[in-house]
Amino acid sequence: MIRFDLQSQLPSILRLRNPNRYLIEGWVFGTARTRAVRVRVGDTWFSTDDLEIYRPDVGGAFIGDDPDLYALFSGFSIPVVIRPVRVSVVHAVTFETEFANGETFTHRLGDVTLEPWEPATPVGRFLIHGDPDDRVAVCMATYNPTEVQFRRQVQSLIEQRHANWICVVSDDGSDGSCKSYMKAILAQDPRFFLIEHPDRVGFYHNFERCLERVPPEARYVALADQDDRWYPDKLSTCLAAFRDELQLVYCDMKIVTDDGRVISETYWKERKNYYRIEDLDLLSIANTVTGAASVFRAGLLETILPFPPRYGNVFHDHWVALMAAASGGIGYVDRPLYEYIQSGNNIIGHVNFGHRSVRSFVASLYNAAPSQQLDGLPLRVRWRARTIARIKRYLVPLRKLCLLKHMEGGGKAFWTIIETASIRGLDPRFTATIRRSLTVLGLLKLRAKIWWRRETTNDIELWILGALASNALYKLGVDALRRLLRRRRALGASLGIPTVDGE
Repeated sequence: MIRFDLQSQLPSILRLRNPNRYLIEGWVFGTARTRAVRVRVGDTWFSTDDLEIYRPDVGGAFIGDDPDLYALFSGFSIPVVIRPVRVSVVHAVTFETEFANGETFTHRLGDVTLEPWEPATPVGRFLIHGDPDDRVAVCMATYNPTEVQFRRQVQSLIEQRHANWICVVSDDGSDGSCKSYMKAILAQDPRFFLIEHPDRVGFYHNFERCLERVPPEARYVALADQDDRWYPDKLSTCLAAFRDELQLVYCDMKIVTDDGRVISETYWKERKNYYRIEDLDLLSIANTVTGAASVFRAGLLETILPFPPRYGNVFHDHWVALMAAASGGIGYVDRPLYEYIQSGNNIIGHVNFGHRSVRSFVASLYNAAPSQQLDGLPLRVRWRARTIARIKRYLVPLRKLCLLKHMEGGGKAFWTIIETASIRGLDPRFTATIRRSLTVLGLLKLRAKIWWRRETTNDIELWILGALASNALYKLGVDALRRLLRRRRALGASLGIPTVDGE
């Protein structure tokens, strides 16, 4: 019997401005190893090497019906690239699996409708008749801001020395009472334009739909959080820093508490800053460009929209920064131009990245597990229990690394951003640099650079390298792992110890 389930698939309707990459993910298993999984969208087939992904949750769910443990290695992830169309078209989506015993499984997933892209209706108009080349559209994403913080941020925009701006405020379904004081605060200046959305999509896609409403007259776009405080020269200083082909300029920030206590005079207290073109590979895995610190050319919207689907912890500022760096470069203002309010309401806080050796990184994977109380048990029972503990000691880090590439909070975000950037028409030289972190050889070169210069990437390159290496190794030994885990299950049963495969 073949069992199958999906965790993510294509949206039913797509209107794309640029090519985008989607994932069809789930699990499938039968009575033999999986040889291939693929989907057909219309007449195009999409295959993947990411099959037989370690799925201890599925293995545990079918522990009584799957004696050969095929469910334990049943996961798959199929990337599907969808490109813009000029006329409406409906494509059938079909899933197909081949097994090592010659058996096949086909399942109709439904249809996807591709529609021509239509620009969203712009919001706002510039009221100051100044130089049309310095018009700035500030995009602020909001969700239930506190009245004090929101008033402080709005007032700091009003006090900007560069006055030729409008602010598009995209609200992500805030409470009614909250929207009442938001409207009252915004009403004090006609340059604010509020868009109310009844449905909540989260900060990532809320920034995306805010950027989609930028008026075509804007020459620059600035991103704003709902709870910071800008210094009066923030916009003017960033605009003055644009040179030649630079696509984005960002600044340092002061980290403060909500009551104004200074936590750090700079964002770079214990981490390095990556924005130069020669550090594009570092930026691709360790973003240092904060959205609220950024101003970018409005022409960049032609490339960055739509955002990649949010698989894993993909952040809008990382995506915008990477595309800006590969499209002309990034500039940096080396002084704080605003106060970042570090509070419990922040979705993302200020985090310092460290630097570790490979040896200490590997040691951290093998932290000693709590020892079992085996006193008083027969020698044979103690030996078997210790055998299970030893197997677990080596399998748990392997599992952790294997799953990293596919975890929502793990490496999935890096693969999503890098793979999507690769299909957006960038210079091939920059694409090759960005993709360095997707191969073992590229990561080894990147690690050598990090070690030599003592960079601060929070060991992300080691995690990705471990994920790639462990996935390659375990796929070569799936049969051996299945035999080992079956033996572990048998040992546990003989000792009366209930086990769930993968734990």
